[in-house]
Amino acid sequence: MPPQLTLAQVFESLPDAVVCVDQHARIVVVNAQAERMFGYHRDELLGQPLALLIPEDARDRHAQHHERYYRRPVARPMGVGLDLRARRKDGSVFPVDISLSPLYTDDGLIVVSAIRDLTEQRRVQAELREREEWHRLLLNNIHDVVYLMSARGDPLRGQVLAVYGPTQAITGHPPEDFLQDPELWFRLIHPDDLPQIRAHTERLLARRAPGTRVYRIHNAKRGEYRWVEDRVVPRLDAATGTWSLFGG
Repeated sequence: MPPQLTLAQVFESLPDAVVCVDQHARIVVVNAQAERMFGYHRDELLGQPLALLIPEDARDRHAQHHERYYRRPVARPMGVGLDLRARRKDGSVFPVDISLSPLYTDDGLIVVSAIRDLTEQRRVQAELREREEWHRLLLNNIHDVVYLMSARGDPLRGQVLAVYGPTQAITGHPPEDFLQDPELWFRLIHPDDLPQIRAHTERLLARRAPGTRVYRIHNAKRGEYRWVEDRVVPRLDAATGTWSLFGG
């Protein structure tokens, strides 16, 4: 037989903090996660104004939102892009995501708030942004052009997914030109070199092995071709089954 669970047991085991308030913005129900998240005992929260859990600089604005919500109560899911913060018992402020649901009872309208702490998520996002910035700084200060190109169909006509380095010095075009025009690199290669480069690239993909391509590429500013050495590593995306070329 399936386990016999009560609504109270389910409510208390929810991973998100749940805070319910009445039309006067006073807290009437909380769950165990709300106690843990905000650092209050349940008895300290019940009957208190919701403003207790809101940073002081946001309380007036929240009071206005509360009045508008009660005039037009509708469900609001999480992840709608609002910059929301909450306040713990110790006074610390932290980022949150909040969903709202109206609940009609014999005692009037109750607003059910499910609250999720975004502190860890924001920390991870900040670390990723910092790593990406360092990555860009590193690649933009190297002496070789580094690129990633899809290899669907004709391997020389793949879409440029990312490109870094001194493309302007070599081709006369900044990196963004190659992202906006997928076939720009293909058109800059000397026509006489295209057959051997295509054959060489197809062999690299067939062997799934790295290799070096040597060919002439046109510099738009100087109006001349120059020889370049292009070291290529085929990469297979296991999720999509498609190949790409990482080179420089």
